[in-house]
Order: sequence, then structure tokens, then C-alpha cells
Amino acid sequence: RTWLGNQECCTILQARALMCDLRSRYSTLDEEQLALFLTIWSCVITRAVADRAMHNMQQSMKHVATRSSRTWHRETCFCLHRNPSILNKRILNFKSFASTAENNNDTNTQQTKTFYQRINQPRHILAPMVAQSDLPFRLMCEQLYNVDLSYTQMIHAHNFAERGGDTFRRNHLDVYDESLVRNVLLGSADSNALIFTQSQRNALEGLSESDIEASRQRIISALQTKNNSLETTFEVKPCVVQIAAHDPDMAAKAAEMILERSNGQCLAIDLNLGCPQAIARKGRYGSFLHDETPQAAYDVLTKLRNTLPKEVGVTAKIRLPPTQADAQEGKLGHEFRFDNPVTIEERVRRLIDSGVDLITIHGRTRFENKVTVGPVNWDGVRLAAATAREYSGDVNFPIFANGGIEYFSDVQKCFDETLCSGVMSSESLLENPGIFDEQNIVSGRDTLERQLQYADTYLDYCTIFPPLPGSLGIKGGSYNVAKSHLFKILHRYLEEQPDLRTWLGNQECCTILQARALMCDLRSRYSTLDEEQLALFLTIWSCVITRAVADRAMHNMQQSMKHVATRSSRTWHRETCFCLHRNPSILNKRILNFKSFASTAENNNDTNTQQTKTFYQRINQPRHILAPMVAQSDLPFRLMCEQLYNVDLSYTQMIHAHNFAERGGDTFRRNHLDVYDESLVRNVLLGSADSNALIFTQSQRNALEGLSESDIEASRQRIISALQTKNNSLETTFEVKPCVVQIAAHDPDMAAKAAEMILERSNGQCLAIDLNLGCPQAIARKGRYGSFLHDETPQAAYDVLTKLRNTLPKEVGVTAKIRLPPTQADAQEGKLGHEFRFDNPVTIEERVRRLIDSGVDLITIHGRTRFENKVTVGPVNWDGVRLAAATAREYSGDVNFPIFANGGIEYFSDVQKCFDETLCSGVMSSESLLENPGIFDEQNIVSGRDTLERQLQYADTYLDYCTIFPPLPGSLGIKGGSYNVAKSHLFKILHRYLEEQPDLRTWLGNQ
Repeated sequence: RTWLGNQECCTILQARALMCDLRSRYSTLDEEQLALFLTIWSCVITRAVADRAMHNMQQSMKHVATRSSRTWHRETCFCLHRNPSILNKRILNFKSFASTAENNNDTNTQQTKTFYQRINQPRHILAPMVAQSDLPFRLMCEQLYNVDLSYTQMIHAHNFAERGGDTFRRNHLDVYDESLVRNVLLGSADSNALIFTQSQRNALEGLSESDIEASRQRIISALQTKNNSLETTFEVKPCVVQIAAHDPDMAAKAAEMILERSNGQCLAIDLNLGCPQAIARKGRYGSFLHDETPQAAYDVLTKLRNTLPKEVGVTAKIRLPPTQADAQEGKLGHEFRFDNPVTIEERVRRLIDSGVDLITIHGRTRFENKVTVGPVNWDGVRLAAATAREYSGDVNFPIFANGGIEYFSDVQKCFDETLCSGVMSSESLLENPGIFDEQNIVSGRDTLERQLQYADTYLDYCTIFPPLPGSLGIKGGSYNVAKSHLFKILHRYLEEQPDLRTWLGNQECCTILQARALMCDLRSRYSTLDEEQLALFLTIWSCVITRAVADRAMHNMQQSMKHVATRSSRTWHRETCFCLHRNPSILNKRILNFKSFASTAENNNDTNTQQTKTFYQRINQPRHILAPMVAQSDLPFRLMCEQLYNVDLSYTQMIHAHNFAERGGDTFRRNHLDVYDESLVRNVLLGSADSNALIFTQSQRNALEGLSESDIEASRQRIISALQTKNNSLETTFEVKPCVVQIAAHDPDMAAKAAEMILERSNGQCLAIDLNLGCPQAIARKGRYGSFLHDETPQAAYDVLTKLRNTLPKEVGVTAKIRLPPTQADAQEGKLGHEFRFDNPVTIEERVRRLIDSGVDLITIHGRTRFENKVTVGPVNWDGVRLAAATAREYSGDVNFPIFANGGIEYFSDVQKCFDETLCSGVMSSESLLENPGIFDEQNIVSGRDTLERQLQYADTYLDYCTIFPPLPGSLGIKGGSYNVAKSHLFKILHRYLEEQPDLRTWLGNQ
């Protein structure tokens, strides 16, 4: 590392030598040694570096072989994040810790397993839900859809133990003997062996023995398909029973009765300390008990632990504690006092002192529910996990994370960000029981069939195991449970069929047989529609009138976006989603206008070849974009990302208009603009033209010093081979894509002059001129550009854009990259310039309208304000980007107006999530793309060795491109700037490994 940073390391050849040394140092390590080697970050001393280290170490978590070292690795990550100074102590203790842990693993069969080991370390968990965590739903999710552990619905301890009597117990506890459930499912025992209640018998009314047998055979067939075997192998998994209680004795009595009736199928008793509903305050349980009388909660848990057998777990499901703001707003009970603050760390310690074996944490407070629900706080869950493992002395202490799971991709992200043991889902699992199973749904028809299949299968399980009625009525409660599931699974389609929805909710629809008939009707109504009709049909939500339903409708419509065939209806669909979200009352008007809109749009599509294409159509509607980055959006990096790693469009580094047009002269221009004739770049890459045809600067020649012609040819051949592998062809086919050139300017005339000179020098390869209105760095304030120009003198920014649009040819785009505007809080804290006034608030909508009035063809929006950068960076605000997208399309009258979203992309899975949540046209990445140039390419890396080889391959390939097209020096020095650009990429790509090799890092940084 030292060598890479050394001034004496100044050529590509020396960098190659360094990489050979780096590769050789890791080549002799096995997987476990490699993983351990990558965790010992002895030189990390600052918070900023700690943040980066934590991210890297979380990523490399997947590559640690043994459980013991993996858990130490997790804990080290978090402790490093909070207090890097304690790391050396942890490193010194690791050898003895690892040795002990490994010995424990070796003798595990002779020792008593922990509770989490006894329940087989589940990762995917079905949450406790009143009247919806029923036996048939639990069985379906466990046996067919990758759920590892299920919780029952909550049972009131007092009612179960005393007040409700035996009838209450029979109607609420659906945990049966494993062999009985298995035999009933296989048909070797009759369903009546379960002793049905009257409510269950009512639900089955009208079903014949052949109907029941048909359901059984469909379940068996599904199990055989799932297991890819003709044998019927399945597991009836034990579960966790959740209770609500505030009286220790009553809780213990109910728990003992539950164990007695559950036939060994109850793994643990869970205490509900998380319910945020008003009924929980009345009943003194849930989050109200934990917030307002916490000692009572801990007394219940202690009593349970002291009463129940050791092999039965005692667990708790909690929420994050209220905040200081909640207390100041008077939301808390009179017994909750913030003069002795209750933190999540304190809660976790008190729970462990009470004897719990596992904790589930919902990453929100009790005030964040229903209308007030906000983003889930995974940092709080991660803090709880680290606290639990440190305080308990058990590095594997199990923490389940709940909340924030909407897509399959969120599951892994939750593991990565919370360091939890398992992920629990509730609402999303009700809507999509297969959320823990990755599914590739590509059309509206497939989505419809999937949801109908879920409903069919659930009814099959209900036919064999009709749900207990619970609190939904002694007479019709069993079917009411099933009905609630059908409403969740099919709600998207029932919204479109109000008569079927009304019938399903009617008291006269009260049997499984009637539900089957309804589903046949539903299926038949959609069976005659083609894909386009189906997608359109699903967008017309004529009965949505409330904000709560609008929120749900928007989510569903975003999901079905993937299933709309034509561009015109897809864009209308996007706009309708957002307008519905903000003002449902305008939807009917949009629906009435849709037919003429769609007709016009289709006609426009049909005659598109005769009409002038829009700017976005001319640039081939890119989706994956490389951001403009000073000294890092260089030609070799752009070529590599475009040709090999799925980047559709690249921006150059920012160019100062004044320096380019006048002050810097021709030397400045040669050193900063690396946009060349397409055929010249192609010929140089293929070897039919010499690299010198590009007219290298002295800095570029310095970088190539020591490389022979054979070295250069070897680099060329490796690039050609990579292109052939990428294209799966022996032919070398590739595209040298045009790019967007970004400038910084505040003077309209100077901007126009620089832009014209750029076009003249770019040989037709400049698609657009982008104005930098987003840079948050202090140097931008001094130079009057970036977000400072847009925040403090916005009219100057719009004048520059107007001048560019009026000056440049129509076929050359004018674009802008901006940030979200400052907030009222920023103004009150005195962060803004004297010319920025909030008596006339500047909103993102107003900014977008002003930009469109200035003539821009495309807008890129970073979902943060200029104050959210470096240390103060927070979560990206994708809602703001979505609002901007809807505003732009409505105001411009162009339903395809292009919006790029920037910020918040750390993983491959974030890309699609960004599209879904922002309704953007393209996703732009900067920092993450520097560290992983393949972030737009899905990659399955499963070991530390593969990750190392991938990063070395990125670095090797980048240096190959640098050998053919050495970077322009830009602002990094006339003598060594070219190699400094390359060096900065190596530091980014290899930083995880260079941290472990300080001598190589120093050498790489050496002059």
C-alpha cells in the first residue's frame, strides 16, 4: 500500500509488478486463512475509514468458512464502526477466542446445544399475526416457500389460562402432534382426528370426500415438485407460540398449559412486547407494556424462564424504544421518564438478564405504524445485535430482524445491514407467501397465475386443516381466517372486480367451496385478456378514494409496471401511480383521458420512424449510467465499464468552462477532454491504428514508460479476449459509445463558448453538455458552480442552461445534474447563503419546472441535499426523486421525460429497487462503481478467493485499457497525472487488500 502511494511508483509497469506481489501473498492461503487475514485491520484509526471498513467486512462475511470466526467477524465489524480504537484489543483476543470456539464446535456433539442450535438456526421466519399465522398458512409457507420457522398467532395468557376456558383454548391453539399432522396430510389418518370445532366444520360445508382427496393430492404433487422427487418428503416443523401477558403467574400458567397441549411441537414461548395497536394499551401488553412499565415485562420473562423446562426457549419480540422527540411531544405514558433514558442497548441487556434465549426486533418505534410508518431503522437492529452478543458473551446470540422487507432482494440486504441471525416477515409474506423464494416473474399473466396458485394452494391446505376460528367468531371464524388471506393474496385483482370483492366479504360467502367458485370466476375474467390488456386492466383503480388504499395501490402498480408491454401505457402507468399516491381524487379524470392518450401515443410509436426522435430516444434510452467524477471518469475506465460491465452511458469528468474556453489554453484542453473519434478508438483497440495516433501528452508517455510493444500487444489481446467472452462469440464486436460531457460554469457566454469548443473537438462523440449543479464540495462554492450555484443563485444556473440550449445544435442535448433542495431546517440552522430565502420556498417540483423552462432534455437527481455528504451523509431520499420524475413528466407534457436517479446504490439488488421506488428512466452510480465496476452485472461470489480474483481481474483489465488508452492527466499533474488517475482507480478497486498490505499501499502511493 505504501509503495502504491509512493511517488516512485509512477508507471503502469510498476503497478503490474505490485499486483503480482499482491497476488502471490494471498495465493498460499486457504479460504479460512484468507478470511481471517482480511478481518485484521490494524491501521484503521478514523471514523471515516471505519465506515468503509465496516462495509467491506460485512461484504466479506459471506466468505468466512466457520461459524465461530464468522460471528467474531460480525462483532468486529460493528465494534470497529462504533469505536475503532478497541479493535487492537479484539485482534489480540481473537486467537484464543477462535481456538476456544473451534474446540467447542469439535465437541459440540458431546455438549448441550444452545437454543438457537436446537431450532436449527432458522433464517427465514413467519411472524406472529392475529388470525393470520394459522396452521394451513404456516404449513404452506414452511413446506413450499422456504420459511424455516413460524410463530403462531398471539394468545392472551389470561384468557387461555382462566377466563376463556376450554372453548377458548380449542379455538386458539393450533399446534398438534407432528405424526398426526403428517398422517392426516398423507391420508393415512382422517382429518377428523384433529377434532374440528363447529366453526371448522362450517367452513368445510359442501366439500365431498373426493374434493378433500383432490386437495390432498395437489399438495403432495406440489411437495414432490418442490423436492424434485417422486417421493413425498416433508417436515412438520415445530413452532414458537406467542403470548400476551403482564402478570408473571398468569403467563407461566398459560405457558405450561400450552406446552401440555402442543405435543412437543412448541419450541419456545414468545412474549409480545411489540404490538403498537391501541388494544394493546387497554390490555397492558405489547410495546405499551415495554415502554411504560418495562419492569413488569422483565418480571414476566424471568418467571417464564424459571418455570419452563430448560429445553423450551423463552423469547421476546420488541420494538425500538421511543425517542426523545416522542417524549417531548407527550406521546408517552406517565410512567415513562426520559430523565433516565432508555436505549436499545439497555433494553437488550435487561432482556438478557431476564433469561431470554432469542430477541426479535422490529426496527421502528411503536409510533411508527399505519399512517405514520417510516423507513425501518436497521442501524438500531444492528446495534441491538452487537450489544446482545457482547453482553451475553455468546457470539452467536440470535437476533431476528423484522420490518422493511418488501422484495426478495431486501432479505439479503437486511442480513448485510443488521448482522441479524434471521429475517422475519409479516405483511409482505401475507401478500406474497413466496417472498423468501427468488422468483422471476416477467409478465402480468405470470403474476396473476402465481397469486392464484398461492390462493389455490392455501385453500387446499385449509381443506385438510381448516383454520381455528380464533377471535373471528365461533360460527364463521374458521372461514373468516381463510377469507382474510384471500383478500391479501388477491387484493390487486379484487380491486378490479368490485362485485367479486363484495361477494367475498359478504357473510353469505362462508365456505371454502364458495371461495373456490369465486376464484374460478376471477380466473375466467382474466383468461381472455392478452398481456397488454391485462396490464392496462390492472392500472384502472376506479374505487380508490383514501390515502391508505392509495399507498397500497401505488405499491401494487409499481410492481405491475414490469408487465406493461408498450412504452406509452407504461409511462401513463407510472404517472398514474404517482398522481394516485399524492391525490387519489384526480384518478378518475386520468382514467377517462387514458384511451385517447394511449391511442395518440400508439400512433406516435407507429410513425416514429417518420418523426424526429426525442433526445432520450436518440441516446437509446440508457438504464445504467456511469457518473461524472473528477479524475476518475477517464476514457479507459469508461470503455471498460461500457464494453464489459453493462454500462449504457458514461459521463466524462467535469470540465471548468472558463479554463477550457480561455484561461487554461490549449494545454488545459488536451489534458482534460478525452473524447475521440469513434473509428480512431476502435482501430487503436483492434491494433489497426497505433496508439500514438491519439497524440499522447508527456504525462501519458510517462505512465507508459518501460512497457514494450509486446506488453502493449498482450494488453490488447486480453481486452479482445474479454470482449469475445462477454459476447460469447469468436468475433470481436464492440461499440465505442458516445458520452455526455459535464461542465462547471456560472457565466452563460463562457459556458456556451466552452460547449462549442467541446463539440468541435469531440468528433461527433458528445451526445450532450451537462451542467454541474450538484457538486457539494467547498471548492464549488469558491468557483460558483455545483449545488452552491443552484441553491444560492438559481437564476444564474437557469440562464446558463437557456444560453446552452439556444446556442447548441438541436440534436445535442442539454442536461443538468442536481441535488434535492435544502430543507427548512437547513435554513433555520444558518447553513444557506444570504441570497437563499425560504419566505418563497424552493421545492423539488419548482426546481424541475424551472429546469424544463430552461430547455433541458434530461435531469439527473441525486437524492440528497448538499449538506448530506461525507460524514453527514444519510439515507437517500428516493421519494424526492420520484416526486421530481412525476413533476417533470406532467409539466413537460412528455410522458417519457428522462430522469436519472443517483445515490443509494451499494449492491446489484439496489438497482432494480431504485427503478421501482423512483420511477426513474436510468440509475447512475459513482462511488460504488469505482469499487465494483461490475455493479450493474449480477455476480454470484461465494468465497473470499473468488472476490479477490474478481477485484484483481478488474484492476488487470483496467490497466490493460490504460496501456492502450492512458488516462489524460486532468488536474492531477502535467508530469505524473496520467498515472495518478490510474492509481486512484487501483486504490478504490483493491482497497480491502491494500489495507492488509501497508508496504504495497505505501509503494502504490509513492511518487
